[in-house]
Amino acid sequence: MAAVLNDIAGETHDHGIRGDTTYIMGDGMPTQFEDLLFELHAELYPGCTKVSSLNFLVKLMHLKVLYKWANECMDSVVKLLKDVLPDGNKLPTSHYESKKKLSKLGLGYEKIHVCKNDCALFWKSNADLQTCPICNTSWWKNERGEKFHGKFSTIFH
Repeated sequence: MAAVLNDIAGETHDHGIRGDTTYIMGDGMPTQFEDLLFELHAELYPGCTKVSSLNFLVKLMHLKVLYKWANECMDSVVKLLKDVLPDGNKLPTSHYESKKKLSKLGLGYEKIHVCKNDCALFWKSNADLQTCPICNTSWWKNERGEKFHGKFSTIFH
């Protein structure tokens, strides 16, 4: 995680044989980046030495995306963890807060609808199309007389 923040900051000085890195704070560095750098080394809860609050949040969001948890599911998991972790923990209170914090790092994601035959993405110039531009299949599923969007993929940015 430190390497990611190092790339974002752009300004570092290397010290020592082990390659320890020191970040230059202040001098034009955005405040939100300084906040993230602080979070990288901040304890998840008082006395926690195994994982930082930022590292834990990244791992939790990875599970959300990997196992396709709904936002409501993520909210419930975060609420449960918040209740179980000791007072003073730095876990965000919701999926929205988690996503907002990680977006400062450029670690966002987006769900994009895909043709059920995996021919094309309904994204950018194809976002408003009703059928696949390659196989001409509708991107809508029809169950019990109700139309809803079919298959989707997750893109990280």
